Amino acid sequence: ILCPSHDGNHLLGMQSWNTVQYTQIYHGSTESYSGRAFLFTRNEECSRRARLDPVMLEVYTYQFSAQDTCGNSQAVNATYTKVLQAIPPQVLPAQNLAVECNKADNRVHDRLTQWVDNLGGAQVFGGCAFNTTVSHNLTEDPPTWSYAVLNLTAPPEIPPLPMAFSGATDDSLLQVDMPFAFPLYWGSFTRMFISSNGVLQFGQNTGHLCCTGDDLLDAATPNYVVAPFWGDLNPSASAVANITHGAVGSGDTLRYIVQFDSVPSYSQGIPMDFSVTLYPNGDIVLYCENCAHPNYLFTVGIRGNGPSEVVSIFHGTVPALTGSVWMIQRAAPVSSVRYLLSEGQSEAVTTQSVVWGSSGDDVLQSVTLPFEFPFYDQLVTQLSISSNGILFFSPPNGNHYVSHSLPDTVHTSFIAVYWADLYMPTGTVSYATVGTNDQQRFVVSFNGVQHLSGGPFLYFSAELWINGNVRINCITCPNVNGAPHTIGVQASTADYMNIYRGSADQSGKAWTLFRQTTGITYLRDNLEQAKPPTPTAALTRWTSAFDDSTFNVQLPFPFPFFGNTFSELWISSNGLVVFNAPTSSYCCTGHQPPRVDPLNFIAGWWEDFNPSAGGGIYYGTVGSGSSAKFVVLFDAVAHFSTPIALTTFEIALHANGNIDINCVVCPAQSSTHSTAIQGQLGQNTEYVTLYYGY
Repeated sequence: ILCPSHDGNHLLGMQSWNTVQYTQIYHGSTESYSGRAFLFTRNEECSRRARLDPVMLEVYTYQFSAQDTCGNSQAVNATYTKVLQAIPPQVLPAQNLAVECNKADNRVHDRLTQWVDNLGGAQVFGGCAFNTTVSHNLTEDPPTWSYAVLNLTAPPEIPPLPMAFSGATDDSLLQVDMPFAFPLYWGSFTRMFISSNGVLQFGQNTGHLCCTGDDLLDAATPNYVVAPFWGDLNPSASAVANITHGAVGSGDTLRYIVQFDSVPSYSQGIPMDFSVTLYPNGDIVLYCENCAHPNYLFTVGIRGNGPSEVVSIFHGTVPALTGSVWMIQRAAPVSSVRYLLSEGQSEAVTTQSVVWGSSGDDVLQSVTLPFEFPFYDQLVTQLSISSNGILFFSPPNGNHYVSHSLPDTVHTSFIAVYWADLYMPTGTVSYATVGTNDQQRFVVSFNGVQHLSGGPFLYFSAELWINGNVRINCITCPNVNGAPHTIGVQASTADYMNIYRGSADQSGKAWTLFRQTTGITYLRDNLEQAKPPTPTAALTRWTSAFDDSTFNVQLPFPFPFFGNTFSELWISSNGLVVFNAPTSSYCCTGHQPPRVDPLNFIAGWWEDFNPSAGGGIYYGTVGSGSSAKFVVLFDAVAHFSTPIALTTFEIALHANGNIDINCVVCPAQSSTHSTAIQGQLGQNTEYVTLYYGY
């Protein structure tokens, strides 16, 4: 009615519970608003949540409204159910339009505007998405298929096969079109390649795969292979050698068989007889009818798309596989937990709390754990340490000195640290609780034990972390007289991870198994070298960054993260980005997931930084369309306590949900650092820890 200008500031507007939901009409002292009125019309957009276990559905209503310079306007509504379907494209008339997208849910209200050249009827997509040493790549991926391995006693029935690998010579290859689509993990194949070296490859041809069987867990090993007995074979060295193949049976008995008869090894000429049977449902039978001792590496197992999709039955110099039959049964995941495997270098672990030196053979020591240890879907408090290098969570079924391939049908829940027939004439086993709070772990160390057949002393350990992670540390684990040993974890014949089975030297290696509940999961891909960071000239500098500060940024596309979708993030000067309004800058050290606060975050190199003492923090969008990514770059940023130690790393968010964490220069400091991601999926806290330490 009467609101004149005045020498003091006036504020007209309203604000909700946060700094994002507000409408400001005027703030200042120079303008008069006398005789003016404003009507706030509440938008009845709503967010409805429905729980349909195990998927959380979020249903939104989007409104796309547009008005050109002539006053023409149009509005289009679209409903988006997150997780189950994508937003359908909306087509507006051919006009030059200012397109505005309003998105509402019960957490935040976002208002984004972008000009688009809509001449010709361009599509406007929902959600305003218009058309020093190591890097980590995290790829959003659904849970993988699992395989159960059964040791059979009866050999498979193999009738005469209709086709021969004619003219098979040393290092030769045969392409075969199958009569059915064969499923291998997430792949489905109608074409395979038979190598004369005892291995089948599906979908792609990477050569004859000579001259030893590769470790299926090695990143360089070809993908989508089935290895009935992969080594260096030469069918042309014997007049009676024969490789036959073909489909047999029909209906429920249909299968495809590849048979190797009297095919000799390359260097020694020892004849080998083995077969592989493939079923339309993905089941596989491997039969080693006559597999002699060739004294060089052979591999038995299967591999899908990378080392996270592997069933490794054997890799090593063969002691005695003749007569072995394995049924590999394909099934969907059973447990709600999976483990992500990371290999590194071993390190000595010293425990002094309790020393067990029984000087015996096949001895068990019962221990009460200091915390409830989450193992697959179990919470365990009791542990039986076997002198044969295995930790049992349930009583062993009979003898435990004979190591088995995983999955083991004899014993159930255990961790095979270095499972072999070991003896403790002079060695010891020590165990202790190390660390506190989220760093607490129970460590079991085997020190100077020996194989029953003699040989060098062995040193290895296992760490059971309070968050369910497992670390297996092989300090001295040599080849002992060709005797096989097993390294891995198992909760049942459906829930297991076989890290290694064979006789090769594993000294100096360590494996960390990161426990993760399934739902939206991330596959970790370690790159050997860091990539060059994005040039700062292509980004925008956060000019007001100072010690312990945060900064809000709107994302250029809806970013999917652990089943949620975010349109904004906050950069913390301490080396992380968070997707919920931060309660602090998360000073003054890095933390390991799971965390209550922050809840949804990506830690590139979380520690105590002070950008006002050196360096800069940059952000921005690089690329366009499907190749667009949002980058946050810490460029030569100073550490708080040691400003001369400068850190450079980059976090890149891709529109499809993939994440790059690129540590260009990430030096050690006096405080802990962490590289990790964590998100909230339904009622579960999901996370992957890539690094935590000094």
